[in-house]
Amino acid sequence: FHSNPAQTSAAIGAGMLGLLIGYLAGGMWSDRRGRRPVLAAGTALFGLASIACAFSAALPQLIGWRLATGIGIGVAMPAIGALLAEVLPSGR
Repeated sequence: FHSNPAQTSAAIGAGMLGLLIGYLAGGMWSDRRGRRPVLAAGTALFGLASIACAFSAALPQLIGWRLATGIGIGVAMPAIGALLAEVLPSGR
């Protein structure tokens, strides 16, 4: 993309911002909608956005897909944590 370090940092930062947004929203969604559907949606978003990152034609497009990737991971993280806490024995 012939980007400078500031532009590259924006792409990395977009992923981190997406993690924050997804993590904050994912907990609420998994309480309302159920753990498994939210986990499936977050994983699907992460996977599709990761593939889209590989096919980005311009830096702004990559930044958008990195944001979506971060949101997908962020949504899946609290859902998988809560699901594992429900499934695993309390001693673990």
